[in-house]
Amino acid sequence: MSDRIPVWGIGIKLTILTLVYSSAVIFIHYFTYPLFYIKFLPYVLFLISGIILIVLGMPLFIVSGFSVHKAYAEDALRTKGVYSICRHPLYSSFLVFIVPGICLLFKSWIAFSVPFVMYIFFRVLIKEEEDYLSGRFGDEYKKYKREVSFVFPKVWKYKKQV
Repeated sequence: MSDRIPVWGIGIKLTILTLVYSSAVIFIHYFTYPLFYIKFLPYVLFLISGIILIVLGMPLFIVSGFSVHKAYAEDALRTKGVYSICRHPLYSSFLVFIVPGICLLFKSWIAFSVPFVMYIFFRVLIKEEEDYLSGRFGDEYKKYKREVSFVFPKVWKYKKQV
């Protein structure tokens, strides 16, 4: 099929936009120090919370990465395994876990804006993938879309891969 989207979907665009915004945030944070620095809580709380989020996000990223590559090679729609808890687990691993975890390590108010801005970029860009999947898989994708969470994982709905 020649009109397929790339295996990485909107990932490259989302990564570039997020890196540009994150670079600006890091610049502002360090050159306005201590304006945005959170002083009233110990760093160890941010460190532990950040590590927990990153540790939760990495397996989701790895498993969904393998799954999406396999589905892409088979030209198939994945709806089980990690794809039963949210439609975009690869992006979710970054939006919900990894990027917020990294932001916690900065202990900065302005760093907390990165996942929110990234989510806005994601909402705008993901339409391209969702339209493609809807056109490619038709009613099967529309049913899946109605039944499965967009990006926030619902682990209680997990369906084992068969």
